[in-house]
Amino acid sequence: MTGKPMPLYSRILLWIFGFTVTTLVAAQQCGRYSCHGDVGNLAAGRRILASSTCGQNAGEEFCEAGPQDCSPPVCRRCKAGKRGHEHPSSFMTDSTYLHSHTWWQAANNEQEVTLQFNLETTFYFTHLIMQFRSPRPGAMTLEKSSDFGRTWKVYQRYAQNCLEVFGMLDDVDVDEALCTSRYSDPLPCTKGEVTYRVLNPLSPIDDPYSAEARHLLKITNLRIRMWLPQTCPHCVNASRTTEYSSRRDQVDLDITPKNLAPFAIYDLIVRGTCFCNGHADTCVPLHDDGSDPVDNEQDVVHGKCICEHNTAGDHCDECLPLYNDAPWRPGNGDTGAANPCKRCSCHGHANNCTFDHELWSASGNVSGGVCQGCQHNTEGRNCDGCKAGFFRRMDSVLSDQDVCQECLCDPVGTQGEADSVTGRLPCDYYTGKCQCKPGVGGRRCGSCLAGHWGFSSSGCTECLCEHCDSISGACELTFVTDEIIYPIYNYPYLDEQDREWSVKPNYPDEDRMASSYRDSVVVRRYEDENEARAHSSAYNWKNPNACDCKQREIDDTASFCRRKYDYAVRVRIKGAHDMMTYTFLSVAVRRVIKRNSVEIRRGKATLYPESWTIMGCTCPVLKPNNEYLVIGHEDPMTGRLMVNVESVVKEWYTSGKHMLRNVKRLFRKCDQLNNKIELRR
Repeated sequence: MTGKPMPLYSRILLWIFGFTVTTLVAAQQCGRYSCHGDVGNLAAGRRILASSTCGQNAGEEFCEAGPQDCSPPVCRRCKAGKRGHEHPSSFMTDSTYLHSHTWWQAANNEQEVTLQFNLETTFYFTHLIMQFRSPRPGAMTLEKSSDFGRTWKVYQRYAQNCLEVFGMLDDVDVDEALCTSRYSDPLPCTKGEVTYRVLNPLSPIDDPYSAEARHLLKITNLRIRMWLPQTCPHCVNASRTTEYSSRRDQVDLDITPKNLAPFAIYDLIVRGTCFCNGHADTCVPLHDDGSDPVDNEQDVVHGKCICEHNTAGDHCDECLPLYNDAPWRPGNGDTGAANPCKRCSCHGHANNCTFDHELWSASGNVSGGVCQGCQHNTEGRNCDGCKAGFFRRMDSVLSDQDVCQECLCDPVGTQGEADSVTGRLPCDYYTGKCQCKPGVGGRRCGSCLAGHWGFSSSGCTECLCEHCDSISGACELTFVTDEIIYPIYNYPYLDEQDREWSVKPNYPDEDRMASSYRDSVVVRRYEDENEARAHSSAYNWKNPNACDCKQREIDDTASFCRRKYDYAVRVRIKGAHDMMTYTFLSVAVRRVIKRNSVEIRRGKATLYPESWTIMGCTCPVLKPNNEYLVIGHEDPMTGRLMVNVESVVKEWYTSGKHMLRNVKRLFRKCDQLNNKIELRR
């Protein structure tokens, strides 16, 4: 017998069609479209398990038909491990071009043989080509498993007589029958082929990634069962061998050697590709330990997909953790649609989300993602809300990491119960103002309202007079000078009628004051303003030692930048105005250092201190006629320039230029830090 013909692969190229015609040689690249990996021989580099191999246990002789019609049989010896005499199953899958004279062969007189091909993961199987060295078997089945051999399904049955062997009709007469006699004739005696296409040209399936196609094409194992071995029939009938008999009278015309080689195969080609659901054009070895198939002569088709279209998994059969806003879908091989996974709207506060089918249906198939593990004190399906005990910064975009700020409600002066999870008291979602107990005020409910005293867990008690001491409740007096109202007592006052200085109270509406209290007011008179002020124990703006509070310092750069100040100005304090429920300072802006979107320029302006003590002081301390560097925030609701414990207040000395350079340098570093954070996002 001669070796294998070289044109086998050429016939393969002409034979394959259907959806595999565009996927035969190279991968279809992904991009915006569905795609697939290289189509190749799945058997390359992998082991074929044969239930029988000649010479496996001991050397044996086998015979086969002669090279010419009616010539005597040719007998050879088969011995495993002996070069030139071995015929293992690996010879079926070696390179056709490099090893055209090798074949696998079963042991003598075997009546049934099984070949099994096991894959390490799921692949797409498109077609099969077998080229026999022996006559083709009289009966054969091609079977597949999609669950690593637990269950099997018959792809195709082959028999010379389908009705007799399988009880089925032959597809010679019935299209798409499960049995065919086309590949079971013993002729040709050698180089006969058996072929199978999973999706034949008449298949109604247009999309190779549809559920129907996946059911047919997916395999983890392939099994070939052969029985009813056949002999070459050309010298069996004496009437057809008269020419041979005239030359050799002693030859038996029925040539059926006892050591008949029943099944022998030159090539087993299992064409397919890695199974990626239309979401990858490249596949790599499944494992990193070197256990995957290796073939130095042929390209091995590997099984792990390098997924695109925001998909994940060995077979791109799921979405990336943050891309579950729509259900996963395979690519569409018919239209080319990629069907990528959709990113969830978590505003940068979560790393993964899950898909909820009920939400998807309720939204009209628009969105079904639910963010998981919201960070940065956010919560909600899209991490678009703040946890209990936090409020939304309205001057920040939803994706800012500090969009949710802690309420910091004073537990003594705040109503309500702490959240069971965060342990924090609630506040207004948009302003951050805590819900104060009766008589308590301030955004954090940390002090009594004007006209109230005795800050405690039950709130504050209303004063019995216009002003009283916030701790003891003792009544206090107020004074007025020019346009500045001071909430203190015994302020020096110039009586317009007597033209002499006095220390006496000034009430907004004396008629409404209890007569017993009005009568108890003592007015003291002094010769001049200085003497009156000397006796005024509460005129603290001229007595710096009486005003004291813990003020914010410029600490490290990172802490300074995290506060995200809205303005920085050099100002001169001109006056203070107590409006009972709030206080404001009249200032002259000498220089604007930073203002973001704040409306502020040189000239007259107003600052709003959040803290105004009973001693007539602001905190941080701001004294009249002094110049300060003030760095603070804008109230996002009112646009006011606020001065509070988060503000930086520094008196502007003669070394102000040095201070100015340092502050500008700080803000430049903050801008650089913010740019780096934005780039990371």
